[in-house]
Amino acid sequence: MSFNTKKSNEQLPDIPIDQAEKTLENVFNACNKEPNKTPLTLLMVEHKNIMRFHRAIISLCVIGLVFLIICPLLFIRPQFSLNSQSINQDMITMNIEVSKIMKPVSIDVTMNNKPLPIKKISDSLYLVEITDNGELEVIVTGFNYQQSLKTSTITNLK
Repeated sequence: MSFNTKKSNEQLPDIPIDQAEKTLENVFNACNKEPNKTPLTLLMVEHKNIMRFHRAIISLCVIGLVFLIICPLLFIRPQFSLNSQSINQDMITMNIEVSKIMKPVSIDVTMNNKPLPIKKISDSLYLVEITDNGELEVIVTGFNYQQSLKTSTITNLK
């Protein structure tokens, strides 16, 4: 069993326990102090237990902080905007622009409860072509499976 468990340039070399006890006894005798009654092995075990306790507390604090930082991400809904790109008498082209931070898992677009096809332009930009009047619903599902819904009424098509 070694006296020092961690070595660095500033620490003394390891010495056996019995030699450390004799050295400690000689120091107490030289200073005319009462000798140490607690065995050195018990002091070392207590020190190791204290160090383990401190490491466990620090680990729990780090885990708690990471959890507190990540936890809000579980409840953030995806942000997106719905804009008309071009308007004709027969068709409207709508842009769905999703936040670049919250990449969507899925985008569902329905017109009067009928699904519409979506064209992906980039990771954050999608196009939808609308040919009928009615209620347009856009549902964007984020990576954390939170959903955002926007509705728009289309009335100016023939």
